[in-house]
Amino acid sequence: MNNFPMKVSPLPCWHCSRLVALIPGGAVCGRQTMPVVQATPARGCAFAQREVGVDDEPDWVPKVLDSTRAQALLAGLRSATAPKA
Repeated sequence: MNNFPMKVSPLPCWHCSRLVALIPGGAVCGRQTMPVVQATPARGCAFAQREVGVDDEPDWVPKVLDSTRAQALLAGLRSATAPKA
């Protein structure tokens, strides 16, 4: 038995506590050690963890980063999580 209630409707990525940023083509998720891009941020994923207070503004959607900032963010995350020699 688990302690997570069954999701009745999809939880968008921007309502999840693990969201890093929205980028062109998806959302960067922080649920693993390496950055993961979720291709369907409006539908979320099976691992979504509800952010506290998301019901305050249910229609709010964060801005999508432009492609230059998105590439810089992903490069920074990859270098931060790369194994150290």
